[in-house]
This record gives sequence, C-alpha cells and structure tokens, in this order.
Amino acid sequence: MERVGNQHPFTAPYDVFASRDGHLVIATASNKLFRRLCQALGRPELASDERYRSHRGRARLRGEINQMVAEWVQGRTTAEVLAALGPQGADVPCAAVQRPDELLEDPQLLARGMLERHPHPTLGEVVFHGNPLRFSDAEPRERALAPALGEHNREIYAELGIGEAELARLAAAGVI
Repeated sequence: MERVGNQHPFTAPYDVFASRDGHLVIATASNKLFRRLCQALGRPELASDERYRSHRGRARLRGEINQMVAEWVQGRTTAEVLAALGPQGADVPCAAVQRPDELLEDPQLLARGMLERHPHPTLGEVVFHGNPLRFSDAEPRERALAPALGEHNREIYAELGIGEAELARLAAAGVI
C-alpha cells in the first residue's frame, strides 16, 4: 500500500487543509458524511457523481477531491469552516489543528485531565500529557519527574555497602 500521510487509504477527503488563518482536519469516512460535506461546500451534485459515490472511487480520485475541498477551505477562516462543517453545521467530523501553546489551554484537554503540570526545581513548571485511559473506579496515576542526576546515589550506594566516607572519596575523585 502506498503512503498517504495524514490521509485515509480507503476514502477521501480525509486530510489536513489550510484555511486563511490555520489548518484543520476534515474526515469523511462514510458516504453519508461525504454527502453532507458536498452540501456544505455548495456542490451537492458531487455526491451523486458516479466517480465519487463509493469509498474506492473517492480514494482513487483523492487528489481531485482534496483540491476541491482545499479551495473551499482556503477562502475561509478556521472558525468559519468549523461553523459550516461542525456539529451546528453539516455535522462532518472536523477539528482545528492546534499549536502546542494552544493545546496547553485547550478546554477539552483540561477537562479530561490530559495535562499534568509539575514543578521542577530548575526548569520551573514542566507539562506532561496525561493518561488517556480512564476507568470508573480508579484515578489515572500521575507520573513523577525523573530524578536529578545522582539524586539517589546515597540510597543506591548504601544498598551496595558503600559508606559515607567512600562516597566522599569517590566524589572528590570525580568518579561520581
């Protein structure tokens, strides 16, 4: 199978498109969604065009279809496309592609606990992605920061039988 990047190998359009002020993903993984998209694009005749009626046909003509969608999207802002295609519009799966700084303030990610913020002694705040798995009777386990270099030396060397005097000698010699 050929590589198709962000696209879906068996249907189209299913890709990232550039708007006037950003990028979005539009995903039509069914004939019904393709028909809704055609209506929203003001091109309802495409849905009944024999070349585009099946997933195979759309996949075969992916470049042509994506070009039509791209032209429609590029003339609009991301918000305009989302309004036209989203749940209050054509109800076609679509979403804005966000920059990392936007993700840190995303209401859905925050509500789902997908961002863990940890204070770091030298770096300030460090942000991790949270655990996507959620179970009704268990909170996801928060991850700890990685230990600093040598942070646990005393405990580890003590388990090996190395005392404080030997640790001091090794440190003075630059071994640890």
